[in-house]
Amino acid sequence: MSRFSIVDSTRTVFFHPKRLLFTARYEQLLKKQRKQIERWSNSQQEIDLTFELPVPATMHVVKEFCGLNLVEKYLEWKIQ
Repeated sequence: MSRFSIVDSTRTVFFHPKRLLFTARYEQLLKKQRKQIERWSNSQQEIDLTFELPVPATMHVVKEFCGLNLVEKYLEWKIQ
């Protein structure tokens, strides 16, 4: 089983390739989701699409990045 290692100033952390793959997929999902919210939003301000996703990213973390007001934004867009 191969592993990747990431070394920072305080510790070395080992990650399995599957975890890195899932994190990359979550990042793609989040970018698409935030762009969709931007389309649903009627405001002139842009939604910030930058973020840092921890590895490994749990589903709870991903849901928080997606935004808890996703349904509300969709319904507002659909009504108009």
